[in-house]
Amino acid sequence: MNINIKSLNFWPHFGPFALAASVSLLHAGTVAAEEISLISELPDSFVGMTNGTLQPKNTFQPYIGFAQAPSRGQTGLQVYYGGLRYRGSGPWQIGASVAVFDDLPAMPINGRGDSVTYVGTGLDLKYQFHDSGRLSAAILLGVEAAYYSRGFGLTTQSSVPAGDKEWFLASTLSLPVTYQLNDRFWVTGEVGYTHAAKTIIGQPGLGGRAFASAGAAYRVSDRFFAYGAVKGLARQISGGIDAPKPGGMNYLYTLGGQFALTPQSALNFYVTNAFSPTPTGNNVLFFPHKDKPVFGARLTYTPSGKGVGEGAMTFRPAVRLNEKSTRFADGFTINSPHTLASDRIHTRLSYGSADQSALSVYYTTDPDFQIEFSVENYALDSGTNFRTAADEDLRFFIGGRWQAMDEAYGQPFNLGFGISAGRDFKKPSIGSLFAYATASKSFGWGEAAVNARSAVYASETLAGVGMSLTRNFGERFSVIGEYTAVMNDQPVWAFGLRHSAKTLPFSIDLYSTNAAGMNGLGSLLSRDKPRVGISINWEGGLDLL
Repeated sequence: MNINIKSLNFWPHFGPFALAASVSLLHAGTVAAEEISLISELPDSFVGMTNGTLQPKNTFQPYIGFAQAPSRGQTGLQVYYGGLRYRGSGPWQIGASVAVFDDLPAMPINGRGDSVTYVGTGLDLKYQFHDSGRLSAAILLGVEAAYYSRGFGLTTQSSVPAGDKEWFLASTLSLPVTYQLNDRFWVTGEVGYTHAAKTIIGQPGLGGRAFASAGAAYRVSDRFFAYGAVKGLARQISGGIDAPKPGGMNYLYTLGGQFALTPQSALNFYVTNAFSPTPTGNNVLFFPHKDKPVFGARLTYTPSGKGVGEGAMTFRPAVRLNEKSTRFADGFTINSPHTLASDRIHTRLSYGSADQSALSVYYTTDPDFQIEFSVENYALDSGTNFRTAADEDLRFFIGGRWQAMDEAYGQPFNLGFGISAGRDFKKPSIGSLFAYATASKSFGWGEAAVNARSAVYASETLAGVGMSLTRNFGERFSVIGEYTAVMNDQPVWAFGLRHSAKTLPFSIDLYSTNAAGMNGLGSLLSRDKPRVGISINWEGGLDLL
């Protein structure tokens, strides 16, 4: 196959990822391995496993992720993290990272059960001093400035007494070595030492620890790696905050997989008992819940570079007979499977009755993968099964969308997946996770879509299955109708008109809906009274990465 190259609670939590896994099997074998060497090479690291390899030359690689420990059926006990790495043409790469935990621990820490805030910001340098094809070895140095406090949330740190908060410095030096046994199988070993504070806020802290690890990675297909690693720890102190219970495990483990969504983006999903995938957090037990595994996902993105656009690598060549000025096709409560064209940015500003308002920004640098950010005030004045308007305030979401199938690639229908995480800004603040899958089919008159989506917040789970119809009247006028059956609640519906004026650089939506919002869990919250709204959509070119 040619390639276009350039330089039922289970479903709400994991259903979209299960569908994504099935897509990986559907795509397996469609591209020859030698044609996609950029994505079939062993990555420089997985979560919980550092390899002796480096990322590709002259690349910039941002990543973002979260990990969740079992939490009595609730959100919470989460670590959010992100970072970026850069490699030039030499045998080295540099990186920066941040990891944040802000929640009540599952068990007392140093005799206290009140909330813990941990923010670690770090820099790292990795130098590969040996690469002979099969054998690669590197030195990794990481330094992390960590902030730790008790009793208050992330947004109220100014109120924390001086004795309950402290900054400390941690550092890690390690030697990862990787050997390639054959075209699909690699083994890795790593030895090193992490230095961290023995005491924090006058109580036992983390303490230093030497470590040694062994791991293996197997390339199941051209797009999927499976891996696992075990790391033994020799601690400087036995009673630190991340020390296991008496008789507990004094080692860290990780088991995971990494799937290439596109040639530029990869999703790493895993189970571990480590705190975070930073150079320091990789060697620390998940201390807020020390006797349970942590389930997580990390999204890594390697942009193709400026000036590439639609010429970027894809798994199949695209044929678009009727190229439009925009591929944006989202409705009012249901997102389409489509991503924008490469190097495009789209903004949607919405305002509705009952004080609903939203701003959404979508950005695509390469085909089939889209970065999304939204802020929204929900309309909560009329009988929704959520918080009251007095408790809720402006809520933000950060996420992404992957178009797994596209009729332009000769596939029978369009298929897309999206995921986002966010929370409201003011205390009491509640985080939420949102995921969806949408399939659609184009016809001469427009497009029909089916959608499944779910949101999780606190101890609650929302889920719904819906459909939407878009009827086009020429190139500038569309009618959109949406209906979603919601689990244990009233259905959500929306109806509206979209018009693109020939003389204006934007389109206008007029709509009516009974949903509390347009983004995230708001699209699953039904109101007793319908509301009306207007959206202004603008799209333009933006070639940053």
